[in-house]
Amino acid sequence: MKKLLYLLLAITFIGCSSDNNSSSNSSNNSVYTVKYEVTTDAPTEGFSQFIRYTNSTGNDNVFETNELFWEQEIQIDSEDGSYVLLDADANTNECLINAKIYVNGELKGESTVVASNAYVIYYFPFQP
Repeated sequence: MKKLLYLLLAITFIGCSSDNNSSSNSSNNSVYTVKYEVTTDAPTEGFSQFIRYTNSTGNDNVFETNELFWEQEIQIDSEDGSYVLLDADANTNECLINAKIYVNGELKGESTVVASNAYVIYYFPFQP
């Protein structure tokens, strides 16, 4: 009878512990909606800026634009400790640049600078 009781307890313990491990593994990866915004009041003639941002695969995209407003929205599957960044670099010292990062609709970072370079970075939280 004692051996049967130990066997039932062991099965219960093993069954419960394996369920907890599988559910915690599935919650470690989360998909986030990330939106980038860059606005500037630069003079339109002869203006250009380089924009660098983290894309949906976690790599950097870099391009040049002469737009005074730029916006990009992506879905990203983050890992523990990963981040997204936005870097706007104008080729003039005569402007105000505002760069913002939103995650799931909530403003998570903002940089406003006079002149050349606005840089914002957001680190995704660690999942327990």
